[in-house]
Amino acid sequence: MDKMEDRTGAAFDRVIGNTANAVASGALIPHVGLDTASLAASALGSLAEEISFLTRKGSVIGIRRVRRLLARSAEEADVTETELLKAVGSSEHKLDLFMQAMDAARYSRAEAKIDALARAFVTGVFAEDPDTVEEQIIITNTLAQLEMADLRLLSLLSKEAPHEIPDERQEKLRFAWRRDEIVTDEPGLLNVLDAAIAKTHGLGLIYDEGIGRLGYRPYWKLTEFGCACIQAMVNRVE
Repeated sequence: MDKMEDRTGAAFDRVIGNTANAVASGALIPHVGLDTASLAASALGSLAEEISFLTRKGSVIGIRRVRRLLARSAEEADVTETELLKAVGSSEHKLDLFMQAMDAARYSRAEAKIDALARAFVTGVFAEDPDTVEEQIIITNTLAQLEMADLRLLSLLSKEAPHEIPDERQEKLRFAWRRDEIVTDEPGLLNVLDAAIAKTHGLGLIYDEGIGRLGYRPYWKLTEFGCACIQAMVNRVE
């Protein structure tokens, strides 16, 4: 937030706090007396002021992320932001895609995720085929549900696994990772790996290539949909 926003926002926060103080004080005095009511109302007023500040700060961060989405989308499409927004208005489906991409960007902490949302948004908004627009809406909704741990897992699974491939019959295991290999390469995922696998598997992003093999053990691999979803962020998630 710039200095003007800080000053204006701080004044607004104080108004919220003072209003809460006055309302609470008026409601409590008949029940607990002036002194007790004043103390309780003062505490409530300070809390309301702090909540107002945090809410306002969150809104500013969200707007900044949406601005990045628009800037990256315009850059990706090699158009101005004005031209980009005009294209959005050409159909209701494209407007739906725009609204969902903005909402997802507001809560995206990773720049790589915002960049991926921009890629999906641009692909859909300039598509002539309604099915392509619908596909990008699905991808956008999926990306919106992913956290950093999920992105790191997907990024890793886009790379060749470290184990040896004994013969051509095992070629499908080249990009399929065992759990111990994932943890060795990404030790920071150890405590959340099961949750990341469960979520990405449930979203149709990964599957177990080990199913049906002799001496079964899980080998996690990207689906075609998984590859499509992380295309814009592969090799960018750290």
